[in-house]
Amino acid sequence: MPEVLMARVRALGRRKGSIIMDNILCFGDIELNISNLILSTETSKINLRRRECELLDFLFLRKGMISPKETIIEKLWSFDSKASANHVEVYISFLRKKLSNINSKVTIDTIRGAGYELKYILYISFNRQYPCRFF
Repeated sequence: MPEVLMARVRALGRRKGSIIMDNILCFGDIELNISNLILSTETSKINLRRRECELLDFLFLRKGMISPKETIIEKLWSFDSKASANHVEVYISFLRKKLSNINSKVTIDTIRGAGYELKYILYISFNRQYPCRFF
């Protein structure tokens, strides 16, 4: 029996994606604690509202994919609610400010005409001795 448990743990470790432990989602340099509605990095943390947490959770689960506004409205507010695309834009704006306040490298990019995408930006310093050309 212990061999089976260890095999399951190893299989979980090989999977790519979010690590879920005690309602904590991790992506890039941020952790989202769903139970406490806290978004944190190694150096700081910030409280989220319930809807902000739900939206970030939704983007976490769809990272690397574009999330259309209509899908976000349907999943977070329900299809028959009076929520509009403006509601999504406002909450995305709130999340962007909070990510900026905790100095996260995670961004929410707007894909014009398609929706939003959660990305982790790694900054690479280039050696100035060898200039690059971009075509």
